[in-house]
Amino acid sequence: MVDNLVLAYGILSTILISLSLFISFKMISIYFKLKKKEFLFMSIVAIAIYEPWWAYAINLILALFFNSELLAGHRYFITYIGVPIGMYLWLVVFTEFLYINKKKLILTLIAIYGVLFETILLTMLYIDYELIRTYIFFYSLYFFSILLIILISGLLFARASLRSSNKEIKLKGKFLFIAFISFSIGALFENLLYSTILTIFFSIFFLIISVISFYFGFILPSWMKKHLSEEIIEK
Repeated sequence: MVDNLVLAYGILSTILISLSLFISFKMISIYFKLKKKEFLFMSIVAIAIYEPWWAYAINLILALFFNSELLAGHRYFITYIGVPIGMYLWLVVFTEFLYINKKKLILTLIAIYGVLFETILLTMLYIDYELIRTYIFFYSLYFFSILLIILISGLLFARASLRSSNKEIKLKGKFLFIAFISFSIGALFENLLYSTILTIFFSIFFLIISVISFYFGFILPSWMKKHLSEEIIEK
């Protein structure tokens, strides 16, 4: 019998991951079409920032078909290993448009920060994964620092889009604003609230809102572009 929390986490996380993969593949197809490296980077970011929820989906599969679950060391590896890469690539894209003169400094500091974390994580996993539980405060602090970096840079990016005179870019900015706010709320719910069916639903609900908003923020659908064009013509 699969535990209700495992079931809830697994089903909702699978929906979330499926959406992030869909967006990633769309961005890859746009990259091959337009040859703009930003879309390639964002295709990786779309997967990496939702990586912590992969473990729940994998756990569900193991529980349903093998009456098993991920070992703690494997769960920590899946949850944490790709997040610094996602954050770095997001800031590569971010500094292509904003703070261009400080791009090298920002990326160097973030790279050092990420490599330091990855080194500590892999060392602890190699020695004894129980060390991660012992120093869970360190990982919580790192998680909140990443969330803060993504939120601040994301809101700055969205604000710049909102200030554009281009209606399409301005609309994308609105979706990006929703995306970064809802992602932060969902991630905070996940880490601060005691896990119940209700809190799981609300945390992943906000994360699903964020992934859909990211899609509209970076790849505005043709039907939305058409509707926007009609509004401009009417005015």
